[in-house]
Amino acid sequence: MELGGMKWLYAHAYYTEEEFWSMYDRKWYEALRVKWSATTLLSVYEKIKVDVDAEEKALEGVFKAVLRSEYIIPNTK
Repeated sequence: MELGGMKWLYAHAYYTEEEFWSMYDRKWYEALRVKWSATTLLSVYEKIKVDVDAEEKALEGVFKAVLRSEYIIPNTK
């Protein structure tokens, strides 16, 4: 935003929902969703947002599994 650019919507976004919609016209977007009967689908924000807390917990779980060697499949032969 500092340089006057806008986020391309093909990649993850780390904005809060308020920050995201401050850059895009939510009223216009929601009207399009109603017009084309797309209100049951995820919004563009929901598609590209990243849940940082969930990502960190998943990585923490992987790290713990590696430390405990829980990722190794036992040899049954």
